[in-house]
Amino acid sequence: MNSATQILLVIASFILALSVLVGLILISTSLFQIKGLMKTKNKLLLQKNRPYVICRRINKQTIEIRNVGNSPATIDEIQSDTVDFSYLNQRNIFSGQFFNYPIAENKDAHIFVKYHDQISHFGEKFTV
Repeated sequence: MNSATQILLVIASFILALSVLVGLILISTSLFQIKGLMKTKNKLLLQKNRPYVICRRINKQTIEIRNVGNSPATIDEIQSDTVDFSYLNQRNIFSGQFFNYPIAENKDAHIFVKYHDQISHFGEKFTV
């Protein structure tokens, strides 16, 4: 082989090695982006499919406890300074299910609800 052929082979090898290196960098960057997007998607799916237990006053004399989320929840503990909710402790509350309780007309109720689904535990405070 003459020297011109050797120089061309060295240049071609250098270009090939550089192309492989750039390809590996691009693939690695893409994989990290995909991983980040998958984490974000999983978080959004968990938020969309989790239970949301809320307490609200329906009228002056009734409190409603309702699951407005998309999955069932188990109420671990529910505490109030005015109403006895002990009946609901350790009970399942399905999506859309609600319980109504009477309350004194002019009294605010402070309610704390701890509940969980199959994945996570949640806690909410309400003043109704």
